[in-house]
Amino acid sequence: MDNRTVQFHFFATLGEAKLIRDREKEIGILNESAYLRKMAIDGYLIQMDLSDVKEAVRLLGITSANMNQYTKKANETGSIYK
Repeated sequence: MDNRTVQFHFFATLGEAKLIRDREKEIGILNESAYLRKMAIDGYLIQMDLSDVKEAVRLLGITSANMNQYTKKANETGSIYK
């Protein structure tokens, strides 16, 4: 069995600390170090592909710019066709 010689240290808000402790109790782990180690090693992250959303936001920006141009022209001339 390897001795644990590397220390990790992080800060949490009071709310985050309460959530961590509540989850420890919920699953029955009484040792905070064991819980944090287990979550760091076996926990999971959700990585979302937002490329479609980013493209939609980009296209919306282009559309907004076009609408602004039409609005500016309409306000200047009274018509968008001039």
